[in-house]
Amino acid sequence: MEKLIIVGSGLWQGFEVIPGGQADLLASTDSGTYSVSLNNLTAITTAYEHIVLDYPVMTGDELVQGNMDTFNSMLTRLLKIISAHHYKNLYIYKYNRLHLLYEGEPPPLEGLNLKKFKQQPKLSAMPGRRVTSVQCWTSGYKGAADDWADTYYEWLNKFTKGMVRVERKEEKALFKVPGVPSPLLILKRKYPLLSKEISEWAITGGLLNGEKKETDPQGRLWFITCSNGSTQTVWTALTHFKPALPWFFYKKTQGLIHPWVMNTFGKRSSR
Repeated sequence: MEKLIIVGSGLWQGFEVIPGGQADLLASTDSGTYSVSLNNLTAITTAYEHIVLDYPVMTGDELVQGNMDTFNSMLTRLLKIISAHHYKNLYIYKYNRLHLLYEGEPPPLEGLNLKKFKQQPKLSAMPGRRVTSVQCWTSGYKGAADDWADTYYEWLNKFTKGMVRVERKEEKALFKVPGVPSPLLILKRKYPLLSKEISEWAITGGLLNGEKKETDPQGRLWFITCSNGSTQTVWTALTHFKPALPWFFYKKTQGLIHPWVMNTFGKRSSR
């Protein structure tokens, strides 16, 4: 028996199958809900020989902004980088067909029929009202993901004309407004995987952040890149963000401003 994990509906489910996919899937060996972070994705990739994306995959957050295909392409890019780092097989199960995206050291599966699985446990979404917002663009500038993050923070200072200031303190980015002593948001750069194509920032605090677990928060801001000849694809994503504002008010204010700002940054960066 070789180990395989199915990633679907924003929830990770662990199963075992016989290589070749000819046998019915067995009962779940482990199950749970995990946030999208490099630590979690790396833990899953190192624990299993085969990782299958059951398209379409979403985060399970209550508010999702952006194209579903854009988020799936971003998640695929993340898992490709991690799978290559650990020499594991990565697939996508789409339109009832299994496609190999990256071939690692284990012999790849020849086929898999997810319709055979009849013991899928009842799954639940991430706790609390959270937000996923994803954007993507193509640029002639080919920089590391951390460079894109730094460029965004510098651009935001100029774009808002001082209304919002991003102050850098070591590996933190503090979003501030004049006259308010406490930051609106506090982001901390994470380094769980040495890759120039991934920049992961944990949302650890701030007045607008409803998640107060600074040691292990689920909220993330991402910058992810993929070079394509003379151009580069760039993804930005907010995942599992928990607003501090009342939900209705957030959706009418901050929830509208964030994707507009990120899309504006993408348009100006792609020139």
